Amino acid sequence: MEKEVQVSLDVLVDVVDKASGKLLERDSAMEMEMLELFEDITLEDIVSNKACVGKIMGCKDMPNSVVKKRLMGIWRNLGVWRMKKCREGVLGFFFDTEVGCSFVMDKYPWLVNGVLLNLKPWPLEGEVRMAEFEVARYWVQFHDLPTRFLSGDNTTIIAKKAGEFVKTNEKSKFELVRRGYLRCWLDVWITHPLVVGFFIKPDGKEETWIQFKYEKLPYLCFNCRRLAHIEKM
Repeated sequence: MEKEVQVSLDVLVDVVDKASGKLLERDSAMEMEMLELFEDITLEDIVSNKACVGKIMGCKDMPNSVVKKRLMGIWRNLGVWRMKKCREGVLGFFFDTEVGCSFVMDKYPWLVNGVLLNLKPWPLEGEVRMAEFEVARYWVQFHDLPTRFLSGDNTTIIAKKAGEFVKTNEKSKFELVRRGYLRCWLDVWITHPLVVGFFIKPDGKEETWIQFKYEKLPYLCFNCRRLAHIEKM
């Protein structure tokens, strides 16, 4: 039976980095220690109602200077506001008043040179989630409904065809019939093909096409019906 042979090796070390060793010990100790940080909720008030973030959708090469120049003309009556780059492709907008910020968010969507500027509330947790920009909010009209279907109750039902219902502009039955269409605010997945309508077939009637009309729609790829179309097909 063969005996195992043990061989010892001596490794020469020219320099022992004591500083790096102490640094590793310090980092390890900090990981184990629970840090207690002070919270000042008043800091959130500074940005929660006076700031928002935005991203240009469908045009990755538009310079920030062009965005600001165009918005200075569009938002010229909002008073003082500032713009800064938060991260790659994401811009922060800061207003001196809550009124200015509320106006921008309530009058959404905004177009810059025909391209959508997708706005979102300021992230109080400090992290901008890029996936949130894949959803945009639009006013959508539902046309060519038979008169008996022009009920406000049908707005939320039809809205499910195109996106997630947010709210509707309240109108009386008389106003709805006179106007001839339903209308609501929708959260729409802009990376998916837009829903442009659907067919209904009332009892004993011919099939009818219900047309969707998106207000303030930016440039649209007619091949794939997507708004946020960056890559060439």
